[in-house]
Amino acid sequence: MNNINENKKTIFNLLSESQEKEFLIPEYQRPYSWTEEQVETLFNDIWDFYLSKNDLNKEENYFLGSIVSFINSEKQNEIIDGQQRITSLLLLLRAIHKILENSSQQSEEAKQLSKDIEICIWKINNKISRTIDKNSLTIKSEVINKKEEEIFQNILITGEAKEKAKDNYSKNYIKLEKLIEEKMKNEAEGIYNFFYIIIHEVVVFPITANSQDTALTIFFTLNNRGMLLSDSDIFKSSIYKSLVNKEEKDQFISNWKNIEDSSKNVNESMQSLFYYYMFYIRATKNDTKSTTPGVRNFFLKYFKEEKDANLHNKIIESLEKINELWHIIFKLHENLQDKNQKFKWTKNKNILKSLDILTFYPNEFWKYPVVNFFLTNYDKLLENDDTTEKEFEIFLKKFSAWILLEYIDQPNINYIKPRIVQLNNLIFKRDLNINSFLTNSINYEIFKEKVKIPHNNILKMILKAVTYHLYKQEDLLPKIWETEHIKPKSWIAYSTDKETEKEFIEQIGNKIPIEKSTNIKASDDCFTIKKGIYENSNIEVLKNLSNSKIENWNNDKIEERTKFITEGLWEILNK
Repeated sequence: MNNINENKKTIFNLLSESQEKEFLIPEYQRPYSWTEEQVETLFNDIWDFYLSKNDLNKEENYFLGSIVSFINSEKQNEIIDGQQRITSLLLLLRAIHKILENSSQQSEEAKQLSKDIEICIWKINNKISRTIDKNSLTIKSEVINKKEEEIFQNILITGEAKEKAKDNYSKNYIKLEKLIEEKMKNEAEGIYNFFYIIIHEVVVFPITANSQDTALTIFFTLNNRGMLLSDSDIFKSSIYKSLVNKEEKDQFISNWKNIEDSSKNVNESMQSLFYYYMFYIRATKNDTKSTTPGVRNFFLKYFKEEKDANLHNKIIESLEKINELWHIIFKLHENLQDKNQKFKWTKNKNILKSLDILTFYPNEFWKYPVVNFFLTNYDKLLENDDTTEKEFEIFLKKFSAWILLEYIDQPNINYIKPRIVQLNNLIFKRDLNINSFLTNSINYEIFKEKVKIPHNNILKMILKAVTYHLYKQEDLLPKIWETEHIKPKSWIAYSTDKETEKEFIEQIGNKIPIEKSTNIKASDDCFTIKKGIYENSNIEVLKNLSNSKIENWNNDKIEERTKFITEGLWEILNK
């Protein structure tokens, strides 16, 4: 039978019990992430509670939420949920103790408050004299970042933090010191009552289970009821608890941390990696439902149903591969110069151009089939198999054309979702019917009208396709570029028919991709001046305009180029 103990406890009651069973922040917990703003909000909320409480003897409490933990095999109180609040409270108590300790004349009230705090932070080394050991803490942290763990311990032991430190422990501790000092200066009369309330009137509901499984179940349940916890942290805890020996656990935590840190460098997260991976798993199970399941419920069910003892390694390996793909895509412009890149396809300019076009799609639907192809064909791509590379090139060309045409036809983010799920399944099956699947229903007349003045969400994707396919740009466009109006928008003000002039200026034939520095130089000048500026650009369409015999860029020229783009793009995208 699973036993659960739940009783309202003050901060003093909660932390003083750690004299018998020390609190443990385990290695699988997320790093301490509370900001200065969050600790200030907590401090001010308790202060407001203090101001509203006229009588200390009156039974009123400030409720801080629940703390979920279990007693582990080492007889430690291992925290599953609540470590951010406990850590912040310990920093607050240490800041109060320092100020009480340093006061020139300690009253009996100050001495008693100091003793109460000491029992919360440090272990008693003599039960009779009640003396404490300031080098022995009531809380132990095993978070992965050992440097930050040492900073936290040092603050609790010494009461000092480096003023310009970047870690959250130091910044929050210094912030709390300043908040207390400000209250001491302006509200000195009732400050001891405020300290008393923090220690003896702020309460939590500690939920202590007798097993990690039970504690995690409670953790999941509370989270589903609206507590702000990351899905990926839940997945980490769920996988971690399934591991048997310490070596496996240590390796899992280390691998997880590496992926987590690495994904941040390419603007991804563990949460998003799991989301992409979910679509791959669904393809392996031939799931064609158009409704996307919640990622949390999907994986918790997946962990429960899969009986593979090596599942945690498979998940880590898959997340590493997905993360590897995003590093390649994030550094598209560096791939050709990267001699250490192990995939030969990263030097294939046609593949890079298709990926570059896809990165400007207005939502993430393009990512799922690309991830799916990469995972499904990973081993062959790693072997630098020429046939698989060619298949990847053809797939990306067709897929980028298809998804662009679909959005031009229906600029609705959910329109292609059912087709994306079906496409994923075909990719996993290595179904050769992918080519016939990637067909569009849009006709030329509709296409022509919609591309003439394109939806802003798809403009840059169209300009990339035009640059690579119509103007035969050999190299990738710069990583950062802007949209240039050949005939400047500012010229609308000088027109007698402003609406007509605006329509011409916003046509696709008047828009080109341009380097930021070139755009600054071109400014709102007339075309004859711009031609001289364009010739120094590395973008093929600008060089083309610069070398043309056109002297006056008027509305006829805009219409002429609009027709060239719509006809040419239509032919290429439908090949």
